[in-house]
Amino acid sequence: MADDGELTVELAVEPEVGMELCLEKLKMLRYERDFLTSRRPPWPPCTRTHFAILTPGQNTNELFHHFTSLCAHLLTLCGRRFRAPDQFDDPNATCAAIFAELKACGFATPSFAPGKLRHGHGRECVGVLDGLCDLAMRRHYQHGLSRPVYPRGGGADEGAEGAVMSDLAASDPSSALVGGGEGDGDPNRSDDENDDDDDEEEEYAVASALDRDAPLDASLKKVLRKTEEEIEERRAIESAVDAREWRVELERVAPKLKAVAKEADAKDWRSHLDACRKAHNAVAVKFPDVRTALDRVGRECKEVVDKIETRESYLNSQMEPRSEEYKSTKAALESAQRAYDEGNERVSALTNELVRIGERLERAKGEMASKGDEVSDATPLTKLRDVADRMREEMRTMEVKIAIARNALGHASMRRAAS
Repeated sequence: MADDGELTVELAVEPEVGMELCLEKLKMLRYERDFLTSRRPPWPPCTRTHFAILTPGQNTNELFHHFTSLCAHLLTLCGRRFRAPDQFDDPNATCAAIFAELKACGFATPSFAPGKLRHGHGRECVGVLDGLCDLAMRRHYQHGLSRPVYPRGGGADEGAEGAVMSDLAASDPSSALVGGGEGDGDPNRSDDENDDDDDEEEEYAVASALDRDAPLDASLKKVLRKTEEEIEERRAIESAVDAREWRVELERVAPKLKAVAKEADAKDWRSHLDACRKAHNAVAVKFPDVRTALDRVGRECKEVVDKIETRESYLNSQMEPRSEEYKSTKAALESAQRAYDEGNERVSALTNELVRIGERLERAKGEMASKGDEVSDATPLTKLRDVADRMREEMRTMEVKIAIARNALGHASMRRAAS
């Protein structure tokens, strides 16, 4: 709710009271025409506790979708382009988007987390709806709501009713009080009339407070509600019926309403006894014929029951071999089913074993193929042959060098011996 021009979604009253006020604001914003019929099937109309408490039978997901869609509608009325969330959207993302739009609209940062809105009911949800309704009404009624101008003086007609009563009579003529005072300062008036004047002065004070542009606070609303209740009580005990006509009508109808008390009949028990005797005699007269008919019906029923029992025993004797055959067949079927289950289990085990053996065979084939490739590859032999050729070449070279060295050594030995 808005307080002193500051936008906030903090609810200052109970959720039920806040939801009731919010429902009246939604009706002023024509949500029944613009929002409820915006989808097929239409949205269910809100009640006085719709988003305040969770009633039995309500679906929390549907309630949250209803709440977010109503928030999107109110944000649209506030001038924001907010897409109505889908029923299967992420609830956390939807709540965060609503918080971002509230901040963009100028609302104060709430004291609760966005996750509080996921339930779709409670103080937080009602506070958000109430704040958006206030902002939408500010935008919709930019020039304000025109208030009635109450007369502060006047003659006998104006002094007969207070300012609040004038407002009530203008809005609902049937709610105006019957009668009134003749003016102020009359010493011949009774105490009740003086009390009426005091009430009128209190109503005029309330109406004067209503005439100001400042929003109503809780105390002023309470005073206004109390005054309206007193007016309703006062109107309930007053009547516009003419006393003379009422008296004439009563004199006309009273003789017809008189109840004549019937004297107690002293012979009442005798009449009861006579009635009992007559009933007994009637039963005694008609009982023989009825007894004969009942005996005949009883005998026929007994014969039918005997026939049914005989037929039942015959059917049981005929069905006994078939029943035994059915039992034996059922036992054979159960044994065959058990054998089938066991065989199926063995087949499954052998199938698994076959799969494992196939995997091992594939691995062995792969190893054999790799070994065959290694055996058929002649590259190592070629390398060995080349190395052997190089070694033989080097050995011949070394032999030549050894022979040269031996020859030189022999020449040197011969020269030393000659010298």
